[in-house]
Amino acid sequence: MAIACSPVHDEQGSIAGMHCVCVDTASEVLAERHRAQEIDRMRGLFRQAPGCTAVVREPGHVFEVANDAFMNLIGQRDMIRFRVSAHPQQPRHRVWRLYPAK
Repeated sequence: MAIACSPVHDEQGSIAGMHCVCVDTASEVLAERHRAQEIDRMRGLFRQAPGCTAVVREPGHVFEVANDAFMNLIGQRDMIRFRVSAHPQQPRHRVWRLYPAK
């Protein structure tokens, strides 16, 4: 519930009462709670996906999230919030170097 109150003045400028507005915010609270539960559910599904999957963002290809299969593939290194760069003499899929994101 959201409540906003303000004084009500009489003709002389003295406070004669209070004006109070109440708004029921239960539906917004429940909607936000439901949205958070759905995000958690989707993260769980992503994490359990059988294929190697990681999400990176531009610029710099910074890892945001990776599933368990991907983490097992790269040896469980903590690479979230790091940017990836391929070694110049190696194909992109073979050697990665991780750098802290700026």
